[in-house]
Amino acid sequence: MRRAALIAILAAGLAGCATSRSSFRCEARGGRGWLAVYSDQFVVVTDLDEEDARALAAELDLIRIAVASSLFQRRHDPPVRATVIAFRSTADYQAFAPAGSAAYYSRGTTDPKIVLPGSLGIEQRRVLAHELAHHVSSYVLLREPRWFSEGLATWAETVGTTSTGIRMVTGAIPPGRRVLARPQRMPARQLLAWDGTVPPGGLGPYYDAAWLLVHYLVNEHPEPLRAFEGRLAGAEDPDDAFRAAFPQWNPDVPGALDRLDGELDLWARNGRFDGKPLQVDSSPSISVQPVEPAEVHAIRLLLWAGGASREGDDAALRAELDEGLAEDPYHPLLLRQLARRDGRDPLPMARLAVEGRPGDPRAWSFLAESLPPDAVADREAALRRATELAPSNAIALSALAEMLLQAGRSGEALPPARKAVQLGPFSPGVLDTYAAVAADLGNCPQAQLASRRALDVFPDEGDPAQRARLETRMAAIRERCRPEGK
Repeated sequence: MRRAALIAILAAGLAGCATSRSSFRCEARGGRGWLAVYSDQFVVVTDLDEEDARALAAELDLIRIAVASSLFQRRHDPPVRATVIAFRSTADYQAFAPAGSAAYYSRGTTDPKIVLPGSLGIEQRRVLAHELAHHVSSYVLLREPRWFSEGLATWAETVGTTSTGIRMVTGAIPPGRRVLARPQRMPARQLLAWDGTVPPGGLGPYYDAAWLLVHYLVNEHPEPLRAFEGRLAGAEDPDDAFRAAFPQWNPDVPGALDRLDGELDLWARNGRFDGKPLQVDSSPSISVQPVEPAEVHAIRLLLWAGGASREGDDAALRAELDEGLAEDPYHPLLLRQLARRDGRDPLPMARLAVEGRPGDPRAWSFLAESLPPDAVADREAALRRATELAPSNAIALSALAEMLLQAGRSGEALPPARKAVQLGPFSPGVLDTYAAVAADLGNCPQAQLASRRALDVFPDEGDPAQRARLETRMAAIRERCRPEGK
């Protein structure tokens, strides 16, 4: 799911059983080695054997292509690799996962991340298909109403729903969806107004209704549906786009949505729900590199918050942090974690990271965020170095744009802000920074669009204070761009 995760987001703090985590030995201490397997669209970080790791990377690429093909008429390749963290042991995966999850997806601070056990079953493939649909569509549709986003992602679930391999079909009823519950239906007006504010436990009917509407449109109104997608891809307001593409269901016309409800009732009873085979080819270029033990510790520590709380977590986390730093005392992620955990001044640690790992963009980003407010020139230099080393890092580009904006250099801020949006269109913070830059340059249409998109993609479970800041920014831009006399 796009924002209220089908499974969970990395920062979720969930209560769970009070048992200790299984012990972990990295390769430096006699444990299994980890690999990074690079394909065209993924980097799989895993402790699987190389043969299994390569097979997983190939299957992920196949699912992605199948999902994209099922959603859009032409191939779309996102410009950023998604990171997949695959644990060989299901028990190891469960130690870092929300209770009861089969797999989970997070749009992290630098790139999208998928976390799963190394062996894919029906639930893992269903989750992958759903989340990859969101991943692909976020780069294609500049505006996505919630019902359409989740309806498309649920439509894609049937691409991966088998326990022993991929049986790629579209049009079938996804496992667990209840098309025949239509007598207890959600009215179309309620579905079209879905803005993410759903009571806990109340999402199921929205997903069922969104899937049924998309299924109906795909089968019975394909040309208007393509026109609707084209309008969304052009950043048109979703409500205006719906009225233009489907004038017979204009919500402003009395009785129009009642007619849509009646048509959906008939479709639920008599529609065509046979699966249609989907033929795709995938031959990704794959390469493999070893992952250093300290990096494995850093990955595990970043994932730690995703799992249920367990007895002895505090001591275990500190022990793993100490072990990672013993293996690499310059690792920027580990040093940042140490500074936050101990409440220490991060600047000396950031300088240490840059000294020891000058080619690591994360060290320079750590330095930039640790410098005092008046160190403007040093911060700019650090951010520019980070973006040189990682030109596809949307967060570093956005941070550079924000710094330039604050320095009164919005013209210089525009290129990195624009590139950050192209790379991370799913990030509220990236979109918000671009909105501020555009507004400062007097580009009201782009500023208003970006601020609206920032709220469109804000997670359902996101920080209310951050949402309030985005709403304040949007209101300020709207006021700034209001024509005189109005």
